Amino acid sequence: MLSDDELNYVLPLFIAEVVKKDGYVFPPASLRGLILSLQKFLEVHHGRIMKFLSDVKFKPISDTLDAVMKRSASRGVALNTRQATIISEEMENILWEKKIIRRQ
Repeated sequence: MLSDDELNYVLPLFIAEVVKKDGYVFPPASLRGLILSLQKFLEVHHGRIMKFLSDVKFKPISDTLDAVMKRSASRGVALNTRQATIISEEMENILWEKKIIRRQ
């Protein structure tokens, strides 16, 4: 198990270098999700409750993530997020009538 100091050393390196299989960088939200998933894994499987993005003890991790996210944003990586299509009131009523959607 890595100590807090070791995590502060290896995770910023990981954040700065990780890329997808095709060589492209991860979108900022995905990279943030990876770090939060690791945090949750350590909590669930090893009982280590850590806050990589808010605890000053892990400032190197949050600072590196912020820098990489800003760099990605400045390059236009994943700035266009998909959004759900808005349906009309008429279409919503049809969904209710056909019981495709229903109250719980």
